[in-house]
Amino acid sequence: MNLTFSSYFVEFFKLFFEISFLFFAVGMLMKFLQHRYANTFQKYLARDSLFSYWRGILLGVMTPFCSCSTIPVFRSLLQTKCSFGASMAYLLTSPLLNPITFVLLLKILDWKIAVFYTLFIMFSIFMISVFVAKIDSKSLLSDEFARSLSPRFSLTPTQGKCCATSCCSASNKLTLKGLFISEFQDYKKIFPYLLIGMALGAGIHNFLPTDFLSSYVRGNIWELILLAFVAVFLYIRIDLALPLGLALVQAGMPVGSMMCFLIAGGGASLPEFILLRSMFKWRFLMLFIGIVMGIAISFGWILNHFFSL
Repeated sequence: MNLTFSSYFVEFFKLFFEISFLFFAVGMLMKFLQHRYANTFQKYLARDSLFSYWRGILLGVMTPFCSCSTIPVFRSLLQTKCSFGASMAYLLTSPLLNPITFVLLLKILDWKIAVFYTLFIMFSIFMISVFVAKIDSKSLLSDEFARSLSPRFSLTPTQGKCCATSCCSASNKLTLKGLFISEFQDYKKIFPYLLIGMALGAGIHNFLPTDFLSSYVRGNIWELILLAFVAVFLYIRIDLALPLGLALVQAGMPVGSMMCFLIAGGGASLPEFILLRSMFKWRFLMLFIGIVMGIAISFGWILNHFFSL
């Protein structure tokens, strides 16, 4: 038992410090890119073209927000008359795809899964953007939000640039000290969740029998649908939940089922639905839920059938 508890603390501290370092290093890099290029990307999202959808995806990659934090920028994009397809590309990409998630997948799971996840999410969102761009967005907007649309609205620093979090000096210049302080402020917000996630992950890894979940979770399509449906109403950050997901996989859960749950939970949440409802009609919410669940279920099914750790 002492050996088990000893290995638990070794596993916990290893996970905690490794992922904390990744959050700091990648987070500072992303804040630098946001400061330099976020508004530049926005200029090119107004045109409804295939290139604008890719730019929306890249803007999402550069702004690794949770599902709720994407809404202020998404709202801003719509109010500045950006393409609906490009705005949707941003909304879907930001919580699902960013360098932190890629590095964690690379570190925790497997390089093939990390690369496939990145390509799958990008091309899926691109195809979805092409589809939703053909829908009359005015038929989806709530009457109140449609009346509030104004071309004068722009992406403010507090919504799109790291200057709002003291990355920059009074002269609007980026400094290494400012980047570190800004990232430290963000890290303090996620610290409790990171601590709990690492503790649970290390506990599952060391104390849960490796074949426990394999006796109950088979990874079939009906389980994936159920997992995705439950997860879309939860509030999950994929990068924070990945270490816990790895522990579940090591306890016998199919990797595709785990990723299905994280994608659905990371791509949507009940708080996000409430915020979106202030802007859109119910038909958009149903469409949005269907899109996120479709991405999660498809990816999970492919992983369960064609990949193995």
